[in-house]
Amino acid sequence: MVMTALSVQGQDFWTNVKNTIDTYKPFAETSNAIYTANDNKMYRSLSKGKENTWTALSGYPSVNYYTVYTKGETIFAANYDYITNAGRGIYTSTDQGVTWEKKVKGLGADTNVISLSFLPNGNILANVKFDISGKLYLSKDNAENWEFVKDLGFNSISDMLVMPDGDVLLSVGGAYIV
Repeated sequence: MVMTALSVQGQDFWTNVKNTIDTYKPFAETSNAIYTANDNKMYRSLSKGKENTWTALSGYPSVNYYTVYTKGETIFAANYDYITNAGRGIYTSTDQGVTWEKKVKGLGADTNVISLSFLPNGNILANVKFDISGKLYLSKDNAENWEFVKDLGFNSISDMLVMPDGDVLLSVGGAYIV
């Protein structure tokens, strides 16, 4: 279990706000909420993550390994699950996680989506895994449609970094590709 802590701007100390949820995934935020996930649940806090303010979200498939992202007020949930095939892919919500819509046109119905990266021009990159092959896909319309970019063969992307100028650094099977 990870301890959640809060630091108020201008203060040089951290306050433990309690182990309120079992999470280890990155946080994402919209203008009025913070989101995070653990292996099979996503959570929202409307109070900057303070004690007892995390609510479990629903309306998406119960599969393992969700990672939450935000772009403006839209929440993106990328998931993968090597045990069950149903429900994998990318989901979006525009109502603070109350309802979810699956966005996999061009990816396939049940694709393992490892991570997403958001480019400065508004486009989105998806790091996907098909069996043992890693692939990179691009959406130019906020995840409505996805187009194939690169097949990485037997390698998979372990991390993506989008630089301010739009260049993308990929960590692939121990090598880096720009």
